Amino acid sequence: MKSSIEEQKVREFLLGEKDFFLRNEDLLCLLKLSHPNTRGSVSLLEKQNKLLRKLLEENRKELCSLKEIAAKNHETLNKIFEWVIKVVSHTSKKKDISSFLRITRESFNLDIVSILLLKDLKGSEELASREKFPGKYSELSRTIRKLKASLITSSNSEIVYWKKFIKKGKFSHARGSGAEYAGMAVLPLSRTNGRYVQGALVLASTEARRFDENLGTYFLNFISEFSSSIVLEK
Repeated sequence: MKSSIEEQKVREFLLGEKDFFLRNEDLLCLLKLSHPNTRGSVSLLEKQNKLLRKLLEENRKELCSLKEIAAKNHETLNKIFEWVIKVVSHTSKKKDISSFLRITRESFNLDIVSILLLKDLKGSEELASREKFPGKYSELSRTIRKLKASLITSSNSEIVYWKKFIKKGKFSHARGSGAEYAGMAVLPLSRTNGRYVQGALVLASTEARRFDENLGTYFLNFISEFSSSIVLEK
């Protein structure tokens, strides 16, 4: 029985001499491999063909996955383009933020869009000090300030956390207040590229996979920056 050291030397030799079987073609006809499902044997070429078919199938699945991602990205890009046009057109006529919230919710088929601005929470924090949960809004303010990039979550605990505050700011929703949100994205609102966060834009849906982490947060970051330029100017 061959030792693992001897097998390693043979392996290293064949990897270093990749034209070995070209120089010794007769060996290809003599080599036999044990068949994994029977007691018989298969030729080296048959084994190679099986491995190649498996590799081609894996490549086909990967290509289909990439096509699906590309199609979703293209669809999202078109939605963002249409959203920007609508927002610019409507907000140039109205000074309030309600039209921005409604357009954003409708454009991306969301259940609720909420804006939580730190300047608005100051008054809420003073009110909260006379209620049962003093300091609640201080914690929210700290959480918002820590947002340096868009957050995508389907975690029940995180959704419950944001749901507590989601209607404390300005908001637009499609369904009743009892909606069970299953997917959520929280976008920072800032004037200087992520520095000095002044609020958060919360997007929520009853669909768990409404926001896909595998597609990255590039589009959300763009929405965040554009929304900041609209919201913080109001």
